Amino acid sequence: MSKRIRIAAVIAVGAAVIAAAPALGATKTVNVKTTSGLMFTGMPSTLKAGTYKFVYTNTSGIPHNLEVGNKETPTFTKGSKSITVTLKKGTVKYECAVAGHAAGGMKGTITGKYAPRTLVTTVSRGSPVATANGISVIPSQSNRKTRTGTGCRVPHKEGRE
Repeated sequence: MSKRIRIAAVIAVGAAVIAAAPALGATKTVNVKTTSGLMFTGMPSTLKAGTYKFVYTNTSGIPHNLEVGNKETPTFTKGSKSITVTLKKGTVKYECAVAGHAAGGMKGTITGKYAPRTLVTTVSRGSPVATANGISVIPSQSNRKTRTGTGCRVPHKEGRE
């Protein structure tokens, strides 16, 4: 196989990995509601670590707000308000901060889970390197993978980095 064909194949695989992966740092939306009483609906118990826009809609006619971690919406009676929260691995509390509402059940926790990242970088020769979930596509002179970028030229077994 010629060098041009190998490079073209690596670029095609890298482009496929990039196209299949969600954008790094993309904000995801979580819709939370209170339609009556002292209860949130739509609040997940677990989410992958990342940035989320919590859109809180209150149609109950009772003043409420939504507090997630250290961010909170203003207290309001009707309509929607939003906050953007970056979740990390671990647990974060949420509640309605109106007096007595958390004690009445408007509270809980969200567990942030590890989220694998997809990175795209360039090695010293200008060839693309795509990394997704720990699997790297790196052009080399042989069928064995070679670590690049750190000065290491030791061949490694396929599928390991």
